[in-house]
Amino acid sequence: MSDPDEISESNLHRQFLFREEDVGKPKSQVAVERVRSYGGKINAINYTTQVSDASFSTFDDDFWQNLDTIVVAVDSVKARVFLNEQSHYYDKIMMESGTLGMQCNSTVIVPGQTQPYVAPEDNNAEANCTGKSFPFRPNHTAQWAVELFNKLFNENVKNFQNSLEGLFRIVSISVVMSSCHVIMSCCSDTHHFRCRPFE
Repeated sequence: MSDPDEISESNLHRQFLFREEDVGKPKSQVAVERVRSYGGKINAINYTTQVSDASFSTFDDDFWQNLDTIVVAVDSVKARVFLNEQSHYYDKIMMESGTLGMQCNSTVIVPGQTQPYVAPEDNNAEANCTGKSFPFRPNHTAQWAVELFNKLFNENVKNFQNSLEGLFRIVSISVVMSSCHVIMSCCSDTHHFRCRPFE
């Protein structure tokens, strides 16, 4: 499993491997650990190197030949095209799944039996899940807005609710104690009852 990126909050709603406590950790490391925790006979290895022509020293002939299947879930069209080429060169089945703009896809490619991955005509196409520090495309802006909305309204509201719950507990205890004190004072003054101090 290879991914050079770290987990961000925007990754949490799109998959089942990452949790809130994983934010900031390497994606491939956490994914491998989580998959291993499920048990079974899975041989998963963690790489933080981007799979490309430039990383042939890591992903060499032996690497590709020892794979049973290539599972692809990448953001870029360029990476998908490269992995499709590897799939055909090494005669490996490729299961490709991901987003592109506002669309999603899932394809199984069997070399020599199915159509290979074909890049979209829009060479500027980019996965919607690719987060940007400074959004400049409509899909980046939409994702940035969703993350900001969640932070401003969901997280802050939860924090505010937790603070209020603590405050209400303190106020409730104070009101009960004050009420008991007032009742005890009234009882002892009006009816001359002997009241024990509030415990």
